[in-house]
Amino acid sequence: MERKFGILMPVFSLNGKRGIGTFGAAAYDFVDFLCDGGAKVWQVLPLCPVGYGASPYSSPCGDAIEPYYIDLDLLVKKGLLTEAECDKYDFGNTSRVDYAKLANGRTELLEKAYKRFDGELSGHDDYALFMALKDLHGGAPWYEWGDCADPDSKEVSDFKKKNADRIRFHRFVITEALSQWRALKDYAESKGIQIMGDLPFYVAYDSVEVWKNRRLFSMNGTKPESVAGVPPDYFSRSGQLWGNPVYAWHNKKVHSWWNKRLYNALSLFDMLRLDHFRAFDEYYAIPYGSVNAKKGEWKNGVGFDFFKDKTNLPIIAEDLGTITDSVKKLLSQTGYPGMRVLQFGFDGNDKNPHLKHNICYNSVCYTGTHDNMTLREFICSLNEEEAKRVSDITSDEYGERVGSDVDDLVDAIIETGCGSEAKIFVVPLADLMHKGKSYRINAPSTVSVKNWSIRIRKGYDECKENIKYLVEKYNRRK
Repeated sequence: MERKFGILMPVFSLNGKRGIGTFGAAAYDFVDFLCDGGAKVWQVLPLCPVGYGASPYSSPCGDAIEPYYIDLDLLVKKGLLTEAECDKYDFGNTSRVDYAKLANGRTELLEKAYKRFDGELSGHDDYALFMALKDLHGGAPWYEWGDCADPDSKEVSDFKKKNADRIRFHRFVITEALSQWRALKDYAESKGIQIMGDLPFYVAYDSVEVWKNRRLFSMNGTKPESVAGVPPDYFSRSGQLWGNPVYAWHNKKVHSWWNKRLYNALSLFDMLRLDHFRAFDEYYAIPYGSVNAKKGEWKNGVGFDFFKDKTNLPIIAEDLGTITDSVKKLLSQTGYPGMRVLQFGFDGNDKNPHLKHNICYNSVCYTGTHDNMTLREFICSLNEEEAKRVSDITSDEYGERVGSDVDDLVDAIIETGCGSEAKIFVVPLADLMHKGKSYRINAPSTVSVKNWSIRIRKGYDECKENIKYLVEKYNRRK
């Protein structure tokens, strides 16, 4: 029986001296760390370029790869940059990614590398054109580009002819990013490590996908008719207003577009977490211009019709949030494993699906996701009664009495999840390291420099023996 141990570690959080994690030496070291500890799965967040609020779920191109992840030292080895050129920039080597400091320096260095590149480049036409047009318009969203807001306009055609070199530069960027990623993935495969990717359900309003394919979305001219989000939930009393245009599922071209998108994502990873899976059944549409997500309506999604030829794909369905019987039916029809999050399991309800004894084999169990508190922060946020409940539940599931010590409770929750029936158990690296509030990856419904920016620059090697212990004890070696 397949039982795997995985670690959630965003690429941007990796160690390194250039301000952000990359596909360079630190990434290869992390693969070695996983292999040496006996872990089999590395879960990453979406690799696409970050958008508003530095979120990878608001990308200007969901099929591209974040240029910041291009390792500059690998470009030095290829002779496209020099060490001195890279060292002259201050990228803010702190405990957090400083996206403002990264912006100008990274672009300037990639431009230098491009000028020294003499190979062939092809493909990625829409992305390269879109990003070159963004350069022309000072980074403004496409719907503020005037005549260029129409990709079929004469203005765009003229731009392509006059700016071929700038478009080629962006081809170089995505080609280099993909090349470095594929080399890293090949190395992980050679070490027996599978990489779990993440595909956001929606694309950003300001994205090449919407600019180029406006008819595939619920749009009125250049503006959305309705946008995506979720109603009030665990994370927010006013709901989450994401602002992405929702899909026009009645247009059958959406199906073929989604097929291409899905298979492209699968080509980059060994398995794929499909974000917001419930929206394939029903999605929440909020009138454009709303200030929050309280007044939306649920509408029918594409349903099983989209998945009937995909039931054998290595997909994990993110089935969290408000889950109805019809969503459960869709999940059952696809056969995909769903997700269980231990932090959600301590409400005192013995039938809670996130409790260990209710977690089935065909699922992926987490201590918490990128949207949750770290375990340490979670435990410290509980009142006395809630903390006792966690202690009681983990004592029963863990098999021995757990006291009120925070570190003991963190370890007990991790062991509880590792001992579950779930085929894959995933723990964020920060939880293994017993890190607190400052190590949270993202707080939903907030825009902050603390989101999508945490770096784990040292200390995780000390977790290796604990991983080995957990993998052996709970037979997660395959």
